[in-house]
Amino acid sequence: MFSELSVIALLQGCPGSAKSTLAKKIKAVAELNSLSCEICSADNYFMKDGKYEFDSSKLYLAHSYCKYTFEEAVKNGVNWIIVDNTNTDLKSIKHYYTPNNGYKYTIVRPNTPWYFDAEECFKKNTHNVPLETIERMINSIKKFSLEEVKADILWI
Repeated sequence: MFSELSVIALLQGCPGSAKSTLAKKIKAVAELNSLSCEICSADNYFMKDGKYEFDSSKLYLAHSYCKYTFEEAVKNGVNWIIVDNTNTDLKSIKHYYTPNNGYKYTIVRPNTPWYFDAEECFKKNTHNVPLETIERMINSIKKFSLEEVKADILWI
């Protein structure tokens, strides 16, 4: 069931940093290699008939949905599980990190020129996240420590 190809990729970045674009590219590579892949994202909760209908009052439900999707993917032994959320601090990552569950963990950051540019991420984000919040997220990422998470950071 599990192999060296069983990976949980925790995408990390603020809104507008190109995480969802990267998640789709990773999934395409997995499927080209005949690996099962699941993108777990709070954003998926807001998809209605192919359209994205974000409602900030339902964020708690969206994150619960994401965690449920993740748990189901682990239970079903999906090869690659991509958590497409901001994951800017250890608290958010701990929802998805369970050591010794058969998966290799990696933290993946989009290698975009604007990754640490709050104003550019603000312009590109589709969630109407305020600039101040994006700045706070970027500062959190810059202080991020892997001491409690046994994972590598990859820039893709």
